[in-house]
Amino acid sequence: MNKIVRCKRRSVIFMALTWLAIVFFIQMGLLATSSSAAIDFWANDRLRLPDYDASENLILNPSFEAGFRYWGFLCYAQSIVPLQYSNFQAIDGNEAHSGSHSLRLRALQLRDPLPVGAFPVPFEPNTNYILSFWAKGNLASSLNLNVWAKGRTTYPFPGSIVVFPVNEQWQRFTLPFTPQERFISIFFDAKKTTSGEGCVWLDDIQLEHGSAATSFKQPPAAVQLVSAARGNFLQFGQEPNFSIIIQSTPNASGTVSISVEDFFFNNVFTATYPFTMDGTGKSTISLADLSSDIHNSGLRGVFIVTGVFNIDGVSRPYTDYFRFSVMDFLNNTHKNKDLFNLTYVYQLQSGGPEFARFLERERAIGFGSFTYDFEKFANDLDYGLDSERMQMTEAYGITCVGRPVLSLHDGIGGQISEMDGLYKMINIKYATNPSSLYLADFESICAIKSQNRPWNNIWWFTGESNPGCEPLESVPDAFAKFLLSTCRGIKQGNPQAKVLIEGGPWNLNPLYGTLWVERYIQDTKRIDPTVQFDGAAAHHYRDFPENPDLDSDIAVFLAMLDRNGHPDWPLYINEGGNYCPFDIPEEGISPYVVHSANSWYMGPLSYHSGRSERISAAFSARNWLVALKYQDRVACMEDFMTPSRYTDVDFTSRFYEKIPNTLGRLLGNASFVRDIVFAPYCRGYLFRDDATGVPIAVIWGYKETVDRWQESSPLYTFDFSGQNIQFIDLMENEVNYQKNCDGRTTIPMSPFPLFIKGMPGTEEQLCNALINYEYGAGTAFPVMGGVLHNGSFASDIAGFWNTAPTAIPYGWTYVAGSPYTTATRFIQAGSTGDGVNNTGELVLADHSYTVSADLGGGAGTHPWVRVYATQNINGTGTKVLLASVDRLGLATDGQYDVYHTVGVPGSGTPANLAGYYVQVRIGGPYSDFGYYISGNYDNIVVTSKFASEPVCGDAGHPYPAGDLNADCYVNFEDLDVFVGQWLASGCVTPGWCSGADLNQETHVNLGDFVIFANNWMNCTDPMPPCCCNP
Repeated sequence: MNKIVRCKRRSVIFMALTWLAIVFFIQMGLLATSSSAAIDFWANDRLRLPDYDASENLILNPSFEAGFRYWGFLCYAQSIVPLQYSNFQAIDGNEAHSGSHSLRLRALQLRDPLPVGAFPVPFEPNTNYILSFWAKGNLASSLNLNVWAKGRTTYPFPGSIVVFPVNEQWQRFTLPFTPQERFISIFFDAKKTTSGEGCVWLDDIQLEHGSAATSFKQPPAAVQLVSAARGNFLQFGQEPNFSIIIQSTPNASGTVSISVEDFFFNNVFTATYPFTMDGTGKSTISLADLSSDIHNSGLRGVFIVTGVFNIDGVSRPYTDYFRFSVMDFLNNTHKNKDLFNLTYVYQLQSGGPEFARFLERERAIGFGSFTYDFEKFANDLDYGLDSERMQMTEAYGITCVGRPVLSLHDGIGGQISEMDGLYKMINIKYATNPSSLYLADFESICAIKSQNRPWNNIWWFTGESNPGCEPLESVPDAFAKFLLSTCRGIKQGNPQAKVLIEGGPWNLNPLYGTLWVERYIQDTKRIDPTVQFDGAAAHHYRDFPENPDLDSDIAVFLAMLDRNGHPDWPLYINEGGNYCPFDIPEEGISPYVVHSANSWYMGPLSYHSGRSERISAAFSARNWLVALKYQDRVACMEDFMTPSRYTDVDFTSRFYEKIPNTLGRLLGNASFVRDIVFAPYCRGYLFRDDATGVPIAVIWGYKETVDRWQESSPLYTFDFSGQNIQFIDLMENEVNYQKNCDGRTTIPMSPFPLFIKGMPGTEEQLCNALINYEYGAGTAFPVMGGVLHNGSFASDIAGFWNTAPTAIPYGWTYVAGSPYTTATRFIQAGSTGDGVNNTGELVLADHSYTVSADLGGGAGTHPWVRVYATQNINGTGTKVLLASVDRLGLATDGQYDVYHTVGVPGSGTPANLAGYYVQVRIGGPYSDFGYYISGNYDNIVVTSKFASEPVCGDAGHPYPAGDLNADCYVNFEDLDVFVGQWLASGCVTPGWCSGADLNQETHVNLGDFVIFANNWMNCTDPMPPCCCNP
């Protein structure tokens, strides 16, 4: 098969093809569906939905001619079965109602834990739809086809599950319904009503508007991208053997234009191919050139493929999307494998079917541990079901790092149960005054549990106790007694077992979760200091990895363990993450809101990918990089929901899967060396490979507006001269960056971590190159603003800070007096009012800080805002004033008015303050000023910029020879001056004929021209990118 057009990645000759590429992508944009369910997905997320307009039937791949494409699982299992039961679904090429394939469902008396379902379909709520399908069984009776649907919050079919008895004949069934939600997935499973086994075939599924089913319809083509691996999950080095299989109109001809996009939205391949269907309507197109390009270029990552099909007799092009991935498979032998943690509680993997296939995938992408039980928290699971799963996870090198004994999510009032309820206690969270006998009973069940489940070696009472275990948790002594009883009982049943002080607060906030755990430690020690726990846990949920800052929160938690005598305790960060890969504001779905309410338990919307799937993957990477920094003390870090968002039955890859893989490959056997503090809203860590000694720096930006795709990544330049370094991106591909004329490398500080490998022994040189970065001269970096660190004082309610904690604005801390949050959210602080905001922002050396604010209050007031560098992130330790702004009230001021006031920029910060933290303070005591101050505060803005800015003409950036107009560029403007002085004589100091007498021999001649020519287009301007001449 001959291709028509082809563009290769990294092609040197590309400019002549640029206009063709533009036309090509415009055509694709016009053809691809970007809006559905009254939502513009392209505007929201740069996401293309499938081509729903191509058919009145809203089910994609409705006759299974494209295999399992567009068919997958929920994110959780419906039940749990022995591992001997598998293969509940298969594509059958020997039985079909139409075409040549159908879906075969295995039917047993037990229910399939993983019903197969269509991708979520966009609906118009409160509109009539009808579902129809053809089904038959291999038996005359006792076979049922279960059909059910799941929205975000509702089950739209009557009675949740609709049961259709089937026999040996193909029958068409219909199910009308009226959805209340925009997105719904429809699922199918088979069940046998008597002993034994049977099967049910399903084909020609149709979903359409209206109340009556019409004749079966489907898109103009059923298409698969296939390769040497199931789900196109290719191992690096494997020959891809890509091809496209099309099922369409018999004997029809056409063309398909494909393009391949990488994680960074770069087009890496484009080609157009002709095809002709055979008499059965099938055509197979070899993509040997794509296979060759991917294999020979050594590319890794996950790739999105767009195909535009023009078929004879079809009025418009049909667009479809595909994926493939290439990565080196890990085998869980790397040192840091346990840091990459997932969970099987409430997740699809633990149901039973395909468990080995799930584990094989999770090992390959780099997961090395898991937390919690199978199926449910602290469940009294059958020993056989539990032990066989634990044996299999161990066989794949995926280590269990603990589970609780108390169930808060199921059962009655917090219960412990063992041996199928033979030993059971309920309402434990209400036992606020437990007797010794009650605690002894609880302790004995813990002993039985650990003795009977020796395969689990780490336990705890329960997690997220505040507020989940209220009211018990609010009674310190009673709660501590249960923690102690858990430890005693578990170790009585299994002396080798470890017990954590608690299963982890729901946050790592230094003022909340960390202090709660400190209280548990101190209370248990006070009651019985002989009981020895073995570690602590916490959950790291946060909307952005750096806000609130995960790194500093972990540091504070570990410092808390140190001051309580437990520097040897590992910290299990055994829940968190849960970043959603979609951005649907209309549904409240966002990658920037991380909590259980941001739920999406259905499958993906498309094989295409938008911005959210990419940024959510970056967030997970940035979290795990923090875990790798603290690898000596952090035992694991979990992404709670994200690993279970499998794409389809074939496990077609997601961008997310490359994250633990890249980190495991590059840093799995590396140790943390030091922080690299180099620029605002940038982070850097230095690691060293244990075997080779190779230094690996990791840098990324975390500016929220960039994370939200509201602005481009800022550009920084670095001097790596004399170093043999390698740049590797988040997909593990080597990349190159442009250099300016003075040899500095320009790098966009993006949300996606960049790895920089040096040579052994060059760690200091590599760090210095990053620390001595350059940025745009005069640029001010934001430190606090209206939203950033809440400079506009947003809060839950109005009220006094000292009596109404929820009136304290987010991020601020009450210090003294009676600051008052007004209804319009400005602050009134009386004569002793005092509050601080420990921003967590790092103080940077040689930066000048400026603060502005809206200040007021009337005559006699004197509001004052101060910006400090504090030694510790919580504001303690050495404190140095960086900048301030104040305003003396005037008689003409309104009592409730505020006036914008800008402070004087502070002097450059000395080097010894680098790494301190920025604190913003309003008000203050008499002792600070020698009199009482008071006033109104609003809209605080803090910025910083370099105190000693590099500028054109300074010692580091001298004017180049031939720069006659002193702009640090030798260009046509200088040539104009030179021509104007050509053959001039009598040139003397200081002008030397407007500088044209370059050799200063009193006349302008050919000797000066040679100097001028040798410096033509030279540039020393510190503003990047240098040498961008006008």
